[in-house]
Amino acid sequence: MIKHLLEPCEIGSMTLRNRLVYAAITFKLGDYKGRLTDAEVDSMIYRAKKNPGPGLIIFPGLNDSLFPRTVTSVNINSDDAMFSLRNQVRRVQSCGVRVAAEIGVFGFCPDGIAYGASDMQHLIPLRAMTKDDIARYYQKIEKLAKRAKMAGFDAVVLQTSVNKKILGTFVSPYTNHRTDEYGGSLENRARILVETMKLVRAVVGKEMTVMLDLKVDELLGEKGLQLKDGVAVARMVAPYVDVIKPNETELQMLTGIADIEEHLPEAADWLRKKGVKHVLVTLGEKGVYLEAEGEAACRIPALQVETVDTTAAGDSFTAAFAVMLAQGKSMKESAVFANYVSALVVTRKGAQSSIPALEEVETYL
Repeated sequence: MIKHLLEPCEIGSMTLRNRLVYAAITFKLGDYKGRLTDAEVDSMIYRAKKNPGPGLIIFPGLNDSLFPRTVTSVNINSDDAMFSLRNQVRRVQSCGVRVAAEIGVFGFCPDGIAYGASDMQHLIPLRAMTKDDIARYYQKIEKLAKRAKMAGFDAVVLQTSVNKKILGTFVSPYTNHRTDEYGGSLENRARILVETMKLVRAVVGKEMTVMLDLKVDELLGEKGLQLKDGVAVARMVAPYVDVIKPNETELQMLTGIADIEEHLPEAADWLRKKGVKHVLVTLGEKGVYLEAEGEAACRIPALQVETVDTTAAGDSFTAAFAVMLAQGKSMKESAVFANYVSALVVTRKGAQSSIPALEEVETYL
């Protein structure tokens, strides 16, 4: 399966030479004026030229600050910094890789306080943003997206998982105690995220890929964002995805339909109307339901095996399904293969240790 990591793929408008991504890692070699030094760019080029090198390199945190504060790390907060980055982006792209800009807005103030959703003592003291602050945030993120496009990046990446950035403090109930339209319900807490994504998409157009690092469970129990709410956020972004693979419980949460097994076509149709092209529902011992664009809806029965450990069943199913799609198989062929993989996985103890080799699955088939 590893060899498929080296095959080309598409993410939005980007075609990547392989599926390897060099994450937004910095060696802090900037010149403290917001510009990358040649040393840092040379390190990216060195990795781009490796065999195999990544298909995508993410330029580290090109962040701005909500309030007047000198951002000494690499940024695109001025036209001067943007024009400097444009030449460096081209140098990296000339090695055959695509380049993404990780953008965001910090709420840090000179007095050691950070602005976010609400007043509270967090890792650092947080102060609630006013409506004017939120409007200024939108202006900042819009300028970052515009400059990322002008600098020639192939994609932009936004995050909700870094609590020092503003988005994460709004989505989480742990840090958002507001009572206005940006607080309270999940829809309100996610409002700034949804509006940000719409704004960035409007700025960069369809020719650039927009990526979101979305935290769906903070592992804080009832205090923080839990998986149920993460699933609800997935419902909000459903129009932006091509494939969604919920299990039976997640599909019930997404659609609000109580008896999912008796109403699978209706539940799948609900998702399709939201813009999802293909719906694949894992039903445990009851098999898989597939409703794919251009293919007849079908149920794939579960294989009868002695279950030992289900820890890695879901992730293994998803990985096997993606591998078959990458090989050009149909949605149904991919789902059948993934069904066999997950059946083998549950007969063994452990997570990674339970995953079969490709040859073993082919023998089982």
